[in-house]
Amino acid sequence: MHLVVWSRHLCAEAEEIGVNVADVLAGTQVESADLSNPDFLVSARDEITMVRNLLRAAPDEPLVAARVGTRASLTNFGLLGLAVMSCGSFREMIAVGLQFFALTSLHVIFDVEESDGWCDISISAAHLPLDVRDFFIERDSVGILSNVAPFATSVIAEFIEEAHVDYVGTRESVEPILAGLPARVASITCGADRTCIRFPAELLDEPLPRADQYTLAACIGHCEELLERRAVRTGLSSAVRTMLLERQSDMPALEQTASAFRMHPRTLRRQLAIEQTSYRELIEETRATLAADLLSRVGLTVAQTAQHLGYSDPGSFTRAFKRWHGVTPSRYRK
Repeated sequence: MHLVVWSRHLCAEAEEIGVNVADVLAGTQVESADLSNPDFLVSARDEITMVRNLLRAAPDEPLVAARVGTRASLTNFGLLGLAVMSCGSFREMIAVGLQFFALTSLHVIFDVEESDGWCDISISAAHLPLDVRDFFIERDSVGILSNVAPFATSVIAEFIEEAHVDYVGTRESVEPILAGLPARVASITCGADRTCIRFPAELLDEPLPRADQYTLAACIGHCEELLERRAVRTGLSSAVRTMLLERQSDMPALEQTASAFRMHPRTLRRQLAIEQTSYRELIEETRATLAADLLSRVGLTVAQTAQHLGYSDPGSFTRAFKRWHGVTPSRYRK
């Protein structure tokens, strides 16, 4: 579950380009009033649905992901944003960001590698449906760059001319961010297979201008408490997901699951609603994740995957898979 901030930015961008917010929210459990509630949590499934709705409604807006990314600011992320700005170095900033990654509401996966005096930070989204991967990589990459670069300009300036960038998006989408840097990067390859920035590893330990260890320590304490509260809030849905994964070939009915948790079915429904999800949605999310893994990682055929997940025929599974991931299972396997 993610904070509503990114969904709010997505809908604001939609309005600006003439797309009705109701059309963006169609097929989700999010209502327009929820966008202004800072405590509202949005499921990954609903976020993906919103992105698909926007891309479908505005197919001629190639920069929409980047523009959504530039709408975000570190202040959107409360004490985590303040913690990031208070870090003493990029190395510490990366460590804090990864420790509290669940609070960022980002969808991408980060990988940091140091070797032979260089640091590679790569961003991937292979776990996301094919039709929205580039959107989330562009949105999150631009969002990070546009926020970190301004307050670390003096440090970046010394190393930027040695940096090499591979980027899945277009030059046009990242150019506004590059233009704001104190110098040009050594090279940039757009339309690449992955997004990665390579720079001298010594940059990681250069002191940042706004470092404040006292503020950082206080913010980290609050972030830890927030993670704990979030875990409690989403505890039941997480436990239900675990049960569904354990029973993936024969997923139990709601009544059976309620019995396993020693509660009335109505209580289970009510508790899941408090966590802003439903039993049906959890089953759909679990099947969508399992289907992608069985096809791409395990290597099962479409028919085998359909049978494993309890579908009576491959046709009904194919329709469900396309609803989840935007493409047919046979295309997803390629």
